[in-house]
Amino acid sequence: MSGHSKWSTIKRQKAVTDQKRAQVFTKFAAAISLAAKEGGSDLETNFKLRLAIDRARAMNMPHDNITRAIERATKPSAGNELAEVLYEVYGPASSAFLVTCVTDNKNRALSEIRQVINEFQGRLAESGSVLWQFEQKGILVIPKEKLPITEEQLQMLAIDAGASDIKTYPESVEIIVEPKDLKNCRDALMAKKIAPLESGLTYLPKNDLAIPDSKNLTQIKTFFDALSDLPDVQEVYTNVNLD
Repeated sequence: MSGHSKWSTIKRQKAVTDQKRAQVFTKFAAAISLAAKEGGSDLETNFKLRLAIDRARAMNMPHDNITRAIERATKPSAGNELAEVLYEVYGPASSAFLVTCVTDNKNRALSEIRQVINEFQGRLAESGSVLWQFEQKGILVIPKEKLPITEEQLQMLAIDAGASDIKTYPESVEIIVEPKDLKNCRDALMAKKIAPLESGLTYLPKNDLAIPDSKNLTQIKTFFDALSDLPDVQEVYTNVNLD
């Protein structure tokens, strides 16, 4: 997911202070604007936009903020400068990271990422040298609370809809699918009145990197958080299990 279970990331975002929440909303707005710019404002035909809005709503982003983000992209004079960028990074103890950004200034985004990398003695990687260590997958996070069917029934439903893996945690079930099956799986869940708390694309490591030294692991977690807190960064993925 992102070095954590996705549920852990969601809970952390929900628990942020008001100041941090404003920063999270700004990131959601950028993702919504980019999706609307790429595919238009119709949720029936723009699945990427629907996912971006669902994610924002799950974090209680105000409706007016969502509307403004869509308008920013669809007005002829605004929104066209946003771009999505992927950076490949090596962090402490040879840990591997993928960092996705939505930004209106690639130079600023790269400069801020470099600053964090240098602080932790990491380095930017050449294109492809980290990406090959990950697989892009679809993910749907289902909270167990108020689940209208049993977990076994949920698993069978997910498998029938194309799930390639199902991970169970104390408070959630995470369904992994191929990217092409994400919409079909989400639609199958919604038809049973099961609304994913979050669904979208993610990068999963092909192999986890074991970090036996607790000091190194703490440093990697701090590095992960420092990258995640940058204003242009949308997601951070690593091959280290941070839970």
